[in-house]
Amino acid sequence: MQAVLKNSILHSIATMNKKHFFSFVIVFLLFFFTLLHTSVHADEGAVLFEDNFSSGTLTKWTVGKGNANMWSTSQESARATILTPFTVAELTPNNSEWNNDWKNIEYSLDVTPYKGIDKNVAFSIIDTNNWFEIHFFYNEFEVTQIKSGVVTWSKRGFYQMQNGQTYKVKISQQSDRLTIWINDDKIVSHQFEENALNGKIGLRAGTGASYPTEIEFDNIVVRAVAPAEAFPHFKQNDPLWENEEYNHATRWSTSGTGIKEYGYALTSAAMILRAHDISTL
Repeated sequence: MQAVLKNSILHSIATMNKKHFFSFVIVFLLFFFTLLHTSVHADEGAVLFEDNFSSGTLTKWTVGKGNANMWSTSQESARATILTPFTVAELTPNNSEWNNDWKNIEYSLDVTPYKGIDKNVAFSIIDTNNWFEIHFFYNEFEVTQIKSGVVTWSKRGFYQMQNGQTYKVKISQQSDRLTIWINDDKIVSHQFEENALNGKIGLRAGTGASYPTEIEFDNIVVRAVAPAEAFPHFKQNDPLWENEEYNHATRWSTSGTGIKEYGYALTSAAMILRAHDISTL
């Protein structure tokens, strides 16, 4: 069967004129790079890290800020209790549980606040001076980026997280685009510079002047996501090249000779190659 298919393809190529041969090559390249693109993202959706605290322990976590005695577990969740003002308690995954090469991820968790005004979720944690955070207070929220201990970016909006209710928080980091949902409501979408979103997830609780705070976290899941598509957009009738002769078209065409007439496959292939940063074949 393979021999028959091979001979058929070779015969088709041999009987093609130049116009059809070039189109065949372009279609083949599109097919090849589509397969390549799909194979690169074969792990999309794979679970990279998870914890539902069914073991009743925090063995997957390490204390990033605060003290271990601020945290407790049951068979269902991890709970932070802070009894003093201007205090932060934070857990991050152990180094043995986390791979720093994980860049494109989706972090989801259940958050149930019980006491206090301040509710927090941390992510992209590099160290104690570099991280991202969502802070809910009253009927507002603020997402901040901290670099070297200084706020370098922030986004504020309105969303009320009430005590006694459970909220599904989902944070997507896809090719440095940050998207945040609360109970399927998108509250933030922002494109950052390259490598801005990088680091561990975190469980965080905090107090300001108002205290105490008590908050519960559960069903922690980190999944791999595919990088965002970044295909450029080329048109065959772009004035920059629409009148350029296509594949010696003056030799075989009687109805136009430019890229604008015949460049549909050419411009499609150029978009694929540019997206994969391929400049030579």
